[in-house]
Amino acid sequence: MELSEAEAKLVRQIRAHEKTWQWARWFAVLGGLLIIGGAAFVFQRLWSTLTPDKLLLLLCLFVAPVCGVFLFLGAVTIGYTLASWKGRPVLKLLLRLIEECRTARD
Repeated sequence: MELSEAEAKLVRQIRAHEKTWQWARWFAVLGGLLIIGGAAFVFQRLWSTLTPDKLLLLLCLFVAPVCGVFLFLGAVTIGYTLASWKGRPVLKLLLRLIEECRTARD
């Protein structure tokens, strides 16, 4: 199986992406944990200062949902990273098939 120059370039890009993902996944998990930790900290500080004051109540009504959104984004980041920890299976299969075709040809 002969690859055209464009196909060979695409294979090189896929390999580079797979190598980059090995390090990026740790940063994604760390970033997700930092987002969750920051949102939980802000939410806890906001909740602990809750008084009957109307201004603080309005602040809670607007800040608490934003903290919830950040908690959700952090959880999605960690979930996606853990789900694709070893890379995308389709790309791994494609690279494996290309390698097997090259070794069978030689």
